[in-house]
Amino acid sequence: MIKTVKDFHQRILNNRDYWIRKVIRLFTLTGNVFPQFLLISALIAFADVYIGLKLALVWAMGYGLNLILKNTIKKLRPPKEHAKVHVKGYSLPSGHAFMSTVTYLGICLFFDFNIAAKIALATIPFLLGLSRLYLKVHDIYDICAGWGFGILYLYIFLQVV
Repeated sequence: MIKTVKDFHQRILNNRDYWIRKVIRLFTLTGNVFPQFLLISALIAFADVYIGLKLALVWAMGYGLNLILKNTIKKLRPPKEHAKVHVKGYSLPSGHAFMSTVTYLGICLFFDFNIAAKIALATIPFLLGLSRLYLKVHDIYDICAGWGFGILYLYIFLQVV
């Protein structure tokens, strides 16, 4: 039972890792496919249909490319006993790093938002990569490969289209 403010602070400090993990697990959901799909759908509906559909095409093709890369490289994840969450599948490249780079940097490149919004969107892939490291479901190579493949893929797409 918490009786004083000091007891409350001590309880928070004792359970710090639990709360940090909860917040990071919640944040890492922004790298999942469904929230990204909802975001792109909202941009199509409420911002610009043509640009939104272009982003949806980039996103869908990027998802396929990420699956091809993972199933071609077949790098195993770090040991499960160290992971702070349960995940399946191969590790390289990080799907969260790759898809968040494609999604959020794609939004920055395709849409005409103010600079503050673009900076905020551009930091999401970086923070997502760090969250996957913290949760111990990837190593730094997986994350960097995800960012690198995502940037390269966007660059190539922009050159072709």
